[in-house]
Amino acid sequence: MPDTTGELWTAAYDKYCSSLFRHLTFIDRKMHQELNDRLEVAGYAGVKKKFIRVIPYVGREGATATELAKLHRMPLPTMAKLVNDVVAQKYVLKRDDPSDSRVKRLFLTKRGLRMAVDAIKISREILDSFQNGLGKEVYAEFSGCVAKVSRALDIATPPIQQYPEVRRHYERGKLQLQLYQIHKYVESTIFERNLEAGFSKMQNSFGIVLSNIDDEGTRIGDIARAENVTKQSISEIANKTIRAGYVEKIPDPTDGRSQRLVFTGLGRQLITHSMTQLDEIERRLAADIGQETLDHFLRTAARIWQFMGGVGPRPKGPAFSNASAVEGLLEDWMKLLYTMLLDRDDVSMAEVLVFDKDGFFLKPDIVRHLSNLDYTSFSGGDHENMRKLLEKLRAKTR
Repeated sequence: MPDTTGELWTAAYDKYCSSLFRHLTFIDRKMHQELNDRLEVAGYAGVKKKFIRVIPYVGREGATATELAKLHRMPLPTMAKLVNDVVAQKYVLKRDDPSDSRVKRLFLTKRGLRMAVDAIKISREILDSFQNGLGKEVYAEFSGCVAKVSRALDIATPPIQQYPEVRRHYERGKLQLQLYQIHKYVESTIFERNLEAGFSKMQNSFGIVLSNIDDEGTRIGDIARAENVTKQSISEIANKTIRAGYVEKIPDPTDGRSQRLVFTGLGRQLITHSMTQLDEIERRLAADIGQETLDHFLRTAARIWQFMGGVGPRPKGPAFSNASAVEGLLEDWMKLLYTMLLDRDDVSMAEVLVFDKDGFFLKPDIVRHLSNLDYTSFSGGDHENMRKLLEKLRAKTR
């Protein structure tokens, strides 16, 4: 049985707090949320993120539900249900397979092809904006790393690009799809290996809860806010994870009326095993693409995650203590700055940070704001402490 209290758990927990899987999950979700929102505005009502498992993989020769299920490592009944949902939205249609009348092949409808073209155009626009925020050099290097990782994992090129209408936009818009494919590969691999290791009660839906639990416990309401879903939805999934034995509820030490979710011993074993599998995936990648390329990919994914506003549980190991302290200072500073200067609390990392080859730094105009701040205007008469906080943060900038 793995150690769930000592150094092994600390190492696994710290990786869980800031891992490639966490970063890719967040980046993929944010980018696809924007894509789906813009598709709905363009008139494609009812489009869902999960449709990406069908539409890009229906080429000119069509595809069957069985082929798609195998490709995505999904149970056939689950894929069949998803296919029926896409058919109901009139993005694909079913025809008899000429080689086997018992089988139905899927083909894009005109509406489906039109949506695919618009989706890749929107992805291109999202990525152009992304490039502007990151800088061309960082973006180009990251794109190159993503391509190498995709090849190393033997991720197939979606046959949607067989259509000339899509192909002319595909090169500039493919990064979003590649990131999705890498994310799903990592997710599926870890999930399958967990099942093989005996974590038989694990469900994909548990991830939204398990990925948000701090070592000292997290409130259900806090998870709901972090995931931008209802508290009721998180409560339902939390109850399932409790019945599966991975988490439990404890009284909140700061509020006697509330409770927190914490990992059980079994839950810690699950997280430790998951991070071990992620280590194995990363070792395989290092062997294929080189440690330097992998390190660059991991670092840039982490930077993009932070740049896009990603947050996670706080690490606790000594290797993370300084980084955590700086991160905490930055969070406090951002809240303070927006309160004082912009009268806003919807803080976005992208609004105050800029990338270069060495990392990310405060934008020059934000540094100028710091220089011009009247520290005596802070409320509560605590302006000296506020000034010290800001000076500490200025030391982290150029």
